[in-house]
Amino acid sequence: MSRDASGKLADAYEACRAVTAARARSFYLGLRLAPEPERSALYALYAWNRRGDDIVDAEGSSSAERAARLDDFERCTRDAFEGSPTQGDPLWIAFADLVRQYPIERPWLESMIAGLRADLDPVPPSDLAELDRYCSRVAGSVGRCCVAIWGTQNSADDHASDLADELGRAFQLTNILRDIGEDARLTPPRRYVPDSLLGSHGLDEAALLEWASPQACRGLVMSLVGEARRSFRAGDALAPLIRPRFRPTLWAMHRMYERTLDLIEGDPRRAVRARHVRPGKAVTLAIACRAFAMSALASGER
Repeated sequence: MSRDASGKLADAYEACRAVTAARARSFYLGLRLAPEPERSALYALYAWNRRGDDIVDAEGSSSAERAARLDDFERCTRDAFEGSPTQGDPLWIAFADLVRQYPIERPWLESMIAGLRADLDPVPPSDLAELDRYCSRVAGSVGRCCVAIWGTQNSADDHASDLADELGRAFQLTNILRDIGEDARLTPPRRYVPDSLLGSHGLDEAALLEWASPQACRGLVMSLVGEARRSFRAGDALAPLIRPRFRPTLWAMHRMYERTLDLIEGDPRRAVRARHVRPGKAVTLAIACRAFAMSALASGER
């Protein structure tokens, strides 16, 4: 690689790092613990994911405009896999290098894009199985990509990838619980709480948002908290399978999301309020300190 090309690639990865630092919140704490070059690869993966989310969430754009931009996003993703990234955009320069360097499978990212398309014209899931399929598309696929970057010990790849999908479900269910109120205020509005779950608690969407029947609403939120907890417990088995130097990254991400779930469990009505639920600075600092200590210990196992 020429010096000029190498400089452009470094600049592209730096642009992805800046996006991650500005937007990742729960993820940036963990990602910055990863050693290079994997750390920059994770930044590029996040920036790719953020670009897709921003297209779907763009305020003031029509559904047709968002769909056209998502078509272009999908084309650029395909071109990057084929070794001809879109020029002039740092994301695609870094992303093309990412998929060249690591065993990320194209169907995983196609699945993620399919999940984004579903959000352009959102239809609430009919049951938990349908919600699980959505979670696997938009979060499980990203988890599989992370495992491809982190690498696994021995020949545990398939099992680790499945566990990453399970942990992605836990993260996404936590996001869904955190954003019930906010998602309802989007244009068009979104609802990820399944019809069957509302019905089993004698609720409709309006009653949930208004917290009209506190006991029923609390029961519904706690049932989704229980689903997320189950996936977090299953995902605990992932850490021993990945290379030791990446376990602090996984631990920090895992703990930040679990702490968010703790806050919702402590006050289920938070789920329908407009403001994001997130751990406070003291909790975040405590997680950061422990994660950095873990990282220092793991450095001796590289």
